[in-house]
Amino acid sequence: MKIKRVDRILSFKGFLIFMAIFVIYLLLSETALHVFDTRDVLNDFEYYASKTFAEEQWSDAEKFRRDIISIGQRGVLIRDSIVYIYKPAESETVNFNSLGFRGKEVEPRIEGEIRIAVFGASRIWGNYLPDDKTIPALIEKNMSGSFPNRKITVFNLGIEGSDLQRSIETAKMFQKVLDLDIAVFYYGFSDMNYAYLHGNIDWIPFNSDSPMDEETFKRLVGIMFPKGWLQNRKIYNLIIHSAKGELAGTLLGESREYVDIPDLQKKTAEEFHNIFFNRIENAAQHLKDKGVETILILPPVPQTKEPLSDLEKEMTLYYEAMLPGYDRYIKKCTVNVQKIMNEKKKSFLFVDQSDIFDGDHETVFFDGMHLTPDASTATAAEISEILVRFLGQNMVRD
Repeated sequence: MKIKRVDRILSFKGFLIFMAIFVIYLLLSETALHVFDTRDVLNDFEYYASKTFAEEQWSDAEKFRRDIISIGQRGVLIRDSIVYIYKPAESETVNFNSLGFRGKEVEPRIEGEIRIAVFGASRIWGNYLPDDKTIPALIEKNMSGSFPNRKITVFNLGIEGSDLQRSIETAKMFQKVLDLDIAVFYYGFSDMNYAYLHGNIDWIPFNSDSPMDEETFKRLVGIMFPKGWLQNRKIYNLIIHSAKGELAGTLLGESREYVDIPDLQKKTAEEFHNIFFNRIENAAQHLKDKGVETILILPPVPQTKEPLSDLEKEMTLYYEAMLPGYDRYIKKCTVNVQKIMNEKKKSFLFVDQSDIFDGDHETVFFDGMHLTPDASTATAAEISEILVRFLGQNMVRD
């Protein structure tokens, strides 16, 4: 009996020693990570951003995070509509004007002024970017240099998590008060993504009376910016995100190949381009009657980029593991949209930017979806050139 008791004591002591060594190892690892990696991340988005953002860009991202948390609950639906706007707010990096959109207040129009609104989801809205470095803000800065004798105003009508139909309704509702000349819709991927997830293109995000009420917002903040001790440990984040690649490999098998599109999503992919085209064509006709020209820009997606960086490969494989057939689905939808846009007569200008980053070996889509700050800057430059040419050919003669 004494021998068994001694064995149990020794086993327990061994366990305590093992746990003590393990805890010391974790503490040393955490300390080392803090020494060599000074960037604190609170969610998946920030983890991947921290791997690709330059120092100044990461500093902007940290200020953005601080300001977004301090602003608090910010989104509201306009009654009897699907139009989603923001509550007016001011901070160092993020400001919402009295109309409910990101950026400066709308000023009275002056003679010769050109007014442009850019509609889109989070890429246009500018996640983790200060107001002056969002795509619309950069477009305004670029174009002002091309037309020094005119005032160029570019409004940021990006809405987080939005889709084409929501932005079309927003354009109809606000085109008069904004006194627009051009409406630019930066869409394709968001709608493809929602259509895959819900099995049809008619699904509309945030289709409720109060999609971002105080309680919902607090839950979202708890997910995006967790305050728990464990979630804020660097070693925890390293292990969790390193496991994503292993998980993708396990689910996809040793070949790590992309699989065929599921039947429900295959039907959606076959219908997507027709509905998508009809939506933008009807909107363009409506806006043209109001004196507003329409431009549709098909954004780039990682599924069609060649070549992919190592991080982009990791993320596309992870999405494929979570969403079977997603890679081929996005490619099929993209090809079908390109085809119908090139074949049909249109009331709008179609610009295909899906291959804008082909040949770029660097990471462009840092989390498999959103653009790095450098990629946002490059996108703004391309759109600026499109608008300068369009204005020169159709509207401006000076």
